[in-house]
Amino acid sequence: MKKRTTNSIGNLVINLPFFLLLILGIALIFNNQIKSVLLINQSQKYNLVNYSEKKLKDNWSKEGNFDFDSVEPVSNERVLKAQFKNLELPVIAGISIPSINLSLPVFKGLVDRCQ
Repeated sequence: MKKRTTNSIGNLVINLPFFLLLILGIALIFNNQIKSVLLINQSQKYNLVNYSEKKLKDNWSKEGNFDFDSVEPVSNERVLKAQFKNLELPVIAGISIPSINLSLPVFKGLVDRCQ
């Protein structure tokens, strides 16, 4: 009995790093696709149909920061932070191009709130 327990622990110690490396490799291979899915989910949250006219007008009165130096490029880390913080950003309008099935929200200000 004791030999079997030692053998199972040995198999676990050997197989666990291989499994973790496999998961890490898959995440690295599909890095851009994962980021795209997270961005799509985040943008659907801010779809213009989810906002009433009153809410859009209220968002106009909120203060926005228009400092162009504060803008940073999109990275995986920033996408994940924004996804998990789940903050409400002030949507003031939307841009829609039906021929290519595109609908984008327009936010007030330039600062992202994922920091």
